[in-house]
Amino acid sequence: MKPEHRDVAGHRLPGWSVAVLLAFWPSGCERSKPRATPTPLPTPAANALIQFPEALRTEDESVNAFIAEAIRVCASEDYDAFRLLWSALEEPIGKQQFQAGFRATRRVTILDLAKRRLPDGELVYLVYCLVELDPREVPEPTRDIVLLLRKEQGDWRIATPPQKEARALKARFERRRAEANATSNGPPPADTGGNGS
Repeated sequence: MKPEHRDVAGHRLPGWSVAVLLAFWPSGCERSKPRATPTPLPTPAANALIQFPEALRTEDESVNAFIAEAIRVCASEDYDAFRLLWSALEEPIGKQQFQAGFRATRRVTILDLAKRRLPDGELVYLVYCLVELDPREVPEPTRDIVLLLRKEQGDWRIATPPQKEARALKARFERRRAEANATSNGPPPADTGGNGS
């Protein structure tokens, strides 16, 4: 039985919303280690679909490279490459759901990226995204979703975050946005360092 992908409210995520969230990772059909040099930016088509603001990029270039690769993979509609982005501990959505998600997706904006240390000591990144979907295709055209990036055998992979961590990241983003709006109208600063304590 396939695990269900859920947002922080516990609702089942339609395949297209998960596919859209994953649109921030690079192409390639094999699991390879990120390059030591900075990864080229995604293509214009990928940039139109997924927005990964420069201000949110982390000091860890391997995380930025993985996100850029995921963007390219999802924009290329390569399901086999998409599957390789996922944690070996979870089953990704099926090919039909991926294709339906790609068709329904209008834009994905990465709102926040935070480095955290989970209670078991694992170092992860949480990616908070706003997904805009075609209202003709889905009943809820705007979704906000949190994904977890974890290392498996030395490579970053996508996984479902603990609900507590996802809720905390959303709350932090809202607090920072309110503070930024109160003082300037600029976006909240990213948390790309530290250990999450």
